Amino acid sequence: MYVEICLATIAAVIWLWTPPSIVNAVCFNVMLLCSVNTLLVNGNPLLRYDGYYMLIDWWEKPDLSRRANEAVSKFWLSLFLVPDKTRQEPVLILAYGLLSSIYRWFVLAMILLGIIMVVGKAGSYPIGYAVATVLLITVLAATMKRNFQIMRGVQFQGWSLARVAGSAIAIFGLGWFVWFVPLASYVYCAASVEQSDPVRIYAASDGQLVGVVANYEEVFAGDEIVRIENTLLTRNRESKRRQIECKAIVGFEPPSQSRAELSREDWNARKKNQRFQERAGAA
Repeated sequence: MYVEICLATIAAVIWLWTPPSIVNAVCFNVMLLCSVNTLLVNGNPLLRYDGYYMLIDWWEKPDLSRRANEAVSKFWLSLFLVPDKTRQEPVLILAYGLLSSIYRWFVLAMILLGIIMVVGKAGSYPIGYAVATVLLITVLAATMKRNFQIMRGVQFQGWSLARVAGSAIAIFGLGWFVWFVPLASYVYCAASVEQSDPVRIYAASDGQLVGVVANYEEVFAGDEIVRIENTLLTRNRESKRRQIECKAIVGFEPPSQSRAELSREDWNARKKNQRFQERAGAA
């Protein structure tokens, strides 16, 4: 534990004074592993690692784990039986045993969830559930065996009808509440609604976006959703429109239109029309 703290300190200093690089990334990972792992695993007194042995040395109770497990077993049995008050453990040992049990089951739940997620991402959720179930059954069997061994050495004065009835009512009420009472389950997050089979629309030519339908506005088939403006196409359209208008007026050619602005067919048609008019005037 002391070595891990020293490594985390050295890695933190190097990480702070180095630019983004491989060394910087490695030092960051070493700092996290040595610090978080030390605090949550090795430094946690609820697990039998370095933190546990530091706690029993400070508390001067070398058999803390055994006494805490016995206190927890007595606590659960006291819900149905009348305990022997002459051999009760202190409240602090019972609290340590309850916290240790809760934390161990929490770690087991995270391990099982990790197994299911890792194996499930590989496309084998049934295998993940099967492995997690086997591991859970193994842990439950070992826990029950240990508790039965502890119960053999525990002395009780006898059954208590009031305790049994109260415990049964409490368990039934808790089960009814969890099963029948609807609990709020919601998550706040950003989301977008998309069509199951969306159709992408692409513009036939380049242009500048000049108009779009406002958000949450209702649209129907045939409505204009997006408007794109192309200056070159607009000029060509105006030029074609002027050409059509000029053709309707015989013999008139706007001064702003030159041969470069007209297509070859339009230019030939205009020249043929002019020759026809000249022949008609000469006749």
